[in-house]
Amino acid sequence: MVKLKTNRLIYFICISILSIGQVFGQDELAPPLDGVKFTFGKEMKRSFNSGVYEIIALKDKNIYTMDLVRKGMLNYNVQVSKYGQDMQLANQVTLDFKKPKRQYVGKTFVGDELYFFTSIRNKETNKKKIVSQHLSTPDLFLNTELNELAEFDFKSNWTPGQNGGFQYLKSPDEKIIMAYTYDNQKVEEYEKMTLELYNSNLTSMWKKQITMPFKEDLFLIETMRIDNEGNYYILGKLYEPPAADAKKNVKRGKKFIYKLVAFTNQANKQIEYDIKLNEKVLTDVQLSFSKENSLICAGFYSDTWDKYRTGVNGTFFMKIDATSGAVISQNTKDFSFEFITSTYSESEQAKAKKKLDKRGKEPVMTRYVMRDLIKKDDGGAVLLAEKYYTYTTTTTSYVNGQPQTRTVYHYVYKDIMVVNVNDQGNITWAEKIPKYQHSTNDGGFYSSFGLAVVEDKMYFFFNDNAKNLGWKKGDPVYNFKRRGKNSVLTAVIIDAKGNVSDRKTVFSKKEAGTLTIPKMCKQTDKKEFVMYGVRFGKHRFIRLDFD
Repeated sequence: MVKLKTNRLIYFICISILSIGQVFGQDELAPPLDGVKFTFGKEMKRSFNSGVYEIIALKDKNIYTMDLVRKGMLNYNVQVSKYGQDMQLANQVTLDFKKPKRQYVGKTFVGDELYFFTSIRNKETNKKKIVSQHLSTPDLFLNTELNELAEFDFKSNWTPGQNGGFQYLKSPDEKIIMAYTYDNQKVEEYEKMTLELYNSNLTSMWKKQITMPFKEDLFLIETMRIDNEGNYYILGKLYEPPAADAKKNVKRGKKFIYKLVAFTNQANKQIEYDIKLNEKVLTDVQLSFSKENSLICAGFYSDTWDKYRTGVNGTFFMKIDATSGAVISQNTKDFSFEFITSTYSESEQAKAKKKLDKRGKEPVMTRYVMRDLIKKDDGGAVLLAEKYYTYTTTTTSYVNGQPQTRTVYHYVYKDIMVVNVNDQGNITWAEKIPKYQHSTNDGGFYSSFGLAVVEDKMYFFFNDNAKNLGWKKGDPVYNFKRRGKNSVLTAVIIDAKGNVSDRKTVFSKKEAGTLTIPKMCKQTDKKEFVMYGVRFGKHRFIRLDFD
């Protein structure tokens, strides 16, 4: 879902601090990445008030980005930039959201058309109208015509509980888009939505109002998907009553079960599925579609409800018949003591073993977040997760007798977990890649990882501490720090059998002259990958070609 509004202030804080600190300063590095050719784009200057927000497409060796240009503390312009095969700026267009005054909502590619969604507020009627505007590639021709899509309740930014909303989904084949809107309603009511399906030209195909089978205060929606036929699926947690607000149930630790609701046949037919594994407690679930268009559910589980409060014990994978809701196949894999502690230091392993021997207390996996469910050509899948959490610290000091309070926001990105499922739906192996990225007040700008899938190998790229090069089981994992001589970009390779390579240095300071932003890395085709980095107010792209 679109998160631009909530993240834009953090983003510009990140852009403002990019020029602070050193980048690659390590003299002795591990052997370079074999079988990969690097092409470095020339450094390009970037205004202090602007930055690339997202790589939105890669077509015919051209790179398309969405850029933000700050106009005051909370105001900005949106630009679309095209970079040619030499990775230099070739064309750029600015979207004017002033006439009429609009707010950015989101964007999506359908074929060669890039559609932007914006909202127009009517204060007299307390309504917001969603309009679309399209931009053609490769010439970046911007159509000034606005196409009205939907309308919903909107009283003010300060009363979110009294507002409606708008969201949109794209089918796996990227040929149709479904938009859904909802108006303000009481949380104890059964939620109503209006679905509208559009073709690749954003022409309406059908429209239907639906009613969810659960009250809004008990059902927390987690994932929504549409298939290539326009069938609509909603996955969420159904909590035990009573409740005042489904979101508060998370903090209160209320019991729940996973429910999947399907609206098929142009939303004229409604089906409910229970997503469950006998006595297991599902804690995190991803939803996708198989080649046969059956439903895929994969994620984590706990053995008991108490353990759910602190961690999980294993992973699962299941296929469900989209028509009947019957389970076609399912498979589980418990996490062993050795697997859970595989990235622990020797002292951490010793503590975990002591608890197991003396108290029978087994360690559990904690704070892992599902990142992706990758479908393989052979019908199998790969499940990706990352250990991620945030917290805040507040300190108070006194200056001339006056209290000065400082709040620090911490962003922690740790180990990557990879789970492989074969074409029969069996979980064949699970591996972990140790890493440690802890930053403050930057939204985790340089943290997390980028992924390139090349034939039967997965290449994981992430910013790392050079002290971790040569890491072996039982070694401590050192924190990546943006400043200082130990900052390097690392690659770890996992093959189809689950063999994990040693850490490898991707490039050195002299070669790159930049600090990569892993979340902006993007795979262009089966053997090409593009990275983006920033240093000292300059930016550049780096293209990777795999043998």
